[in-house]
Amino acid sequence: MRRTDLPYPSNKGGQSLIETCLMMGLVCLIFFGLFQVSQLFTAREILYHAAARAARAKTVGFNEWMSHKAVLVATIPNAGRMTVPEFDNEDAVLQSMIDNEKPGTIFIQSIGVTPALNQLNIERARIPEFMASDNENRARAILDYARWDNIGISAPDMGSYIEGSTPFIDVTVSQVVSNWVPMHKAFYVDDTVELHGKAVIEDHSALYLEK
Repeated sequence: MRRTDLPYPSNKGGQSLIETCLMMGLVCLIFFGLFQVSQLFTAREILYHAAARAARAKTVGFNEWMSHKAVLVATIPNAGRMTVPEFDNEDAVLQSMIDNEKPGTIFIQSIGVTPALNQLNIERARIPEFMASDNENRARAILDYARWDNIGISAPDMGSYIEGSTPFIDVTVSQVVSNWVPMHKAFYVDDTVELHGKAVIEDHSALYLEK
């Protein structure tokens, strides 16, 4: 005999699950958006730094090629994978943990592990030689990165500085940056965005170039 005094099953549990999933999706969307904005902001700040380095090189009398090299070195954090010299950036300690430990254990242990700085040591050794190179082919044979080719530099001609007709040096460095974060099209329709960094500094090159 069926009892009629028992309460009917409630469907509120299913409703709560659906609401939780929707809320988690919204939170993830906001998080990804903020993360993408932070990446673009960082990339733009690096371009401003690169423009300042180029302007600094010009104001003390360096030529266009030296200014260009200063920009490239300053934009290494935006340059992606190092292509020259060829180098497998692997951490032996981390690789051993991946081979032998569970993901949760790896996460906990990796917090206290000092990462290998092999690529940084290579960069430190090669950047001075790169800056001393006398042409682009030689420079790119010493050090090169995957995204250096999409960096643009706009600055007045060096001849106007020597004549003293331009009291300020105005340098703009641009780069096309990929929107690689998941669901980025919810905020921006294109897969890439062009960023610009600008620096303006007084022109003192004539003082350094006096004979």
